[in-house]
Amino acid sequence: MGLKNNILAWVIDEAHCISMWGGEFRKSYGKLVTLRTYAPRGVAPLLLLSATLSQRPLHDIEASLEIDHTTCFYLNLGNDRKNVKMSIHVIQSRDDYSQLDKLLELDRAALASDLKKTLIFVNTRDETMHVWRYICQRIPPYLRDAVGYMHSLKAAPSQGDLFNQFVAGTVRYLVATESIGMGADIPDIERVVHVGTPPSLTVWVQRAGRAGRAPGLRAEAILLVERSVFQRRKPRKRKTNKQLEAAIEEVEKGYRKNIETHLRNLVQAKDCRRRVCDEYFNNPPRESDAVLPEHCCDLCTNRAALATSHTATLPLDGLPDNSDTHPSSPSEPESSPLLRGLDLTPSRSRNRFGKRPMAEREPLHPLCLDTNQDGGNVRNTGCTNPASRTGISVRSKEHRALADQALRDWRRDLASREFASSSFTMDVILPESVIRTLTYHANIASVDTLSEHFTCGEWPFLPRYGQAVVDVLRRVDAQWAEKKTVKAPKLRTVTISADRANCENKGGPSVVSIMGEAGVAAECRNVRHVRVRVRAPAPALSLQD
Repeated sequence: MGLKNNILAWVIDEAHCISMWGGEFRKSYGKLVTLRTYAPRGVAPLLLLSATLSQRPLHDIEASLEIDHTTCFYLNLGNDRKNVKMSIHVIQSRDDYSQLDKLLELDRAALASDLKKTLIFVNTRDETMHVWRYICQRIPPYLRDAVGYMHSLKAAPSQGDLFNQFVAGTVRYLVATESIGMGADIPDIERVVHVGTPPSLTVWVQRAGRAGRAPGLRAEAILLVERSVFQRRKPRKRKTNKQLEAAIEEVEKGYRKNIETHLRNLVQAKDCRRRVCDEYFNNPPRESDAVLPEHCCDLCTNRAALATSHTATLPLDGLPDNSDTHPSSPSEPESSPLLRGLDLTPSRSRNRFGKRPMAEREPLHPLCLDTNQDGGNVRNTGCTNPASRTGISVRSKEHRALADQALRDWRRDLASREFASSSFTMDVILPESVIRTLTYHANIASVDTLSEHFTCGEWPFLPRYGQAVVDVLRRVDAQWAEKKTVKAPKLRTVTISADRANCENKGGPSVVSIMGEAGVAAECRNVRHVRVRVRAPAPALSLQD
């Protein structure tokens, strides 16, 4: 064809797309090997470039392009961005955008310059418009031109104009899909937010890499992960033989939302999220002090904050680990009170008559047991929240107000006692969102149930002060339960004649109390909680003195 003398080299950027898209999605990526037939291999070399190329995609590319790894030169500079801090926050669902209020500081925006230049990634086209509308509804109308959205179905001229406005800084918040992901080299993006779980760790690192392109710019990459990612799936119960049921349960065991294994390693990391990325992408080693803890990730920042204030006595975990949501009780003999409740309760299953028969309570957690002087375990009545014992799942308005005030008093005392010389604010010690949840739900009765509602990312001091907060709520609920048990006597009305009242009291009717259910007993003395109605003149009611 005469082309071989005019081709100097084959250069393929974003080479990981050959492995990612080379199947049924974009078939042309799987046919790139045909390019090598246009020029001899010794004449036109092949150069592949990628910032997110792990071991498995590398092997796929070698096989697809017929590359002999024994005659190739590999240069791995790593993809670690020291100026980009990575953090993860939990949201209730993919449609929960409430975290954006705090992260983007929407309530504080007064000028366009107050909006930190942010690229917000979503997974679908519909979500771009949903997030864009959510943000516009929470900022002043005159700032809405500073927010835009982009996806692949938008007209090309409109996409170009919006992209240029974002580069120039006229648009401060841009909500986009993958259409702006790769190839967008905008140096002054200060923040990247990803709403919802991305398809893979590679996609997340690609999108997070849009932040902080200028070397001296401190930037952050924030991933909002659905809570279902950390919740265990409960196996469905079937009427079948035990062996088959065990096999089905083993297959169904997992999480409510399935994500890529490497991405799960990132969101459930306990030590350092940057280290997870280094291991997956085989990044070259770096000096231990190359990245300061406050600039590394949310886990390192929380750990450093606790270390500067006090010596941590409990490990500071990141997000929920791979353990079950409800920890199992230790193995004990069947007769032990640990495996047997001390009272009966209606069972969860119905019998053949449609009734719920009485059965033993579920196994008690070890924290709910005390050891008596004889060494035996007895039920610790102070462990369970009084409100939860009565079956109340939420607190009433007045009850909630008392719990709210108690938690705020505890937080203020703790701040003055242990954090007087610290820079921690009240919201860091016990966040407002945590207080609202704690005061609303009455079934939070232990540190375990606290861990089901919050993560250390939402409340960094959960491992240290979780038990103290539970104790505060127990005291409030106990006082509330005691208050409810004292009932005011009912007021009853007795009608007597004015003549009789004047005669008995020598000066007018006084308060009359009614006692007993069989008859009426009246006393012409000053008695409380009684209402009197005087009727005159009329036949008097016969009273027994």
